[in-house]
Amino acid sequence: MSIELEVQLANVQAELDALRADFNDYAYGVSHDLAAPFRQIDGFANIILSKHGDQFDEKTRRHFDIIMKGTEKGAGIVESLLSYSRIRTETPNMSAVDCNGVVTTVLDELDELVQYSNAECSVADLPVINGDTALIKRLFYCLIHNALLYNSPGSSPVIEIYSEENEAEWTFSVSDNGIGVPENQMDNVFKVLKRAVAEKDYPGHGMGLTIAKCIVQHHLGSIRIQSNDSKGCLVRFVIPKSAGYGKY
Repeated sequence: MSIELEVQLANVQAELDALRADFNDYAYGVSHDLAAPFRQIDGFANIILSKHGDQFDEKTRRHFDIIMKGTEKGAGIVESLLSYSRIRTETPNMSAVDCNGVVTTVLDELDELVQYSNAECSVADLPVINGDTALIKRLFYCLIHNALLYNSPGSSPVIEIYSEENEAEWTFSVSDNGIGVPENQMDNVFKVLKRAVAEKDYPGHGMGLTIAKCIVQHHLGSIRIQSNDSKGCLVRFVIPKSAGYGKY
């Protein structure tokens, strides 16, 4: 490669890095600035409710409830976008990550939901990988929470977590017996605020899998959803053994 071409490539890379930084700063700034108005609406709405709620007629109470729920949803979306922006802009702290310990911690944090749904969680022996412990924990949290949440009515979640190894990488699988994901939606559910279910059936913001994909990409890996042999969903993500910090 000629010196001139190397210089051109270096200049293009520098421009791309600058554009990426500008975009991430913009996304973070917008998400952060939007959070304040939602906090104000929620705060003053609660003041009005506490002082004058007993004077509301049924119609006014219904309208006020819509305001409160809309504010809560909007604040939740902003917080999810803010979290997504942080993950994209912060450099991971890479170290040895014991995935067994991570999954145990996640299941402890989700214990109330596990007990409520009478879920059965099976975890095979998982490896120690190179990664960011906090991000890997967030990754497993998103996937396990989804497996618990998107459960078929009238049944208890059955979740299996296991891994496979080859010379270059680890492949992790999170399998469940829930409602699954339609084949034509398997790529869309990884996009920002995209969901494959109706909000009235399964409340949420559509950011769990988006954040999961972001974390996997930070570790130079890939993630996908596959059709499960039985009813449900099978999410697989790959982490290279030589995983470092990935820019994308």
